[in-house]
Amino acid sequence: MDLPDGATVGDLVERLLREDLSRDGMSSAQGPDLPDGRGPGQSVIFVNGRNIGSLAGVKTRLGEGDKVLFVIPAAGG
Repeated sequence: MDLPDGATVGDLVERLLREDLSRDGMSSAQGPDLPDGRGPGQSVIFVNGRNIGSLAGVKTRLGEGDKVLFVIPAAGG
């Protein structure tokens, strides 16, 4: 996915949510309210294998070739 220079994890999440909402025919008046280290649905976000909670949270800057992973914690028995 192409992002502008200086884009952050928060920018990426906002774009993904906006694209998903537009696909569903909905609109979002404001961006997501994300605590550091967490994404939508309480997913944990990693950039290049590091939890963004140990970086700059949603303000973590992304660069060319960075790998972003969204993990949804689950437990079972």
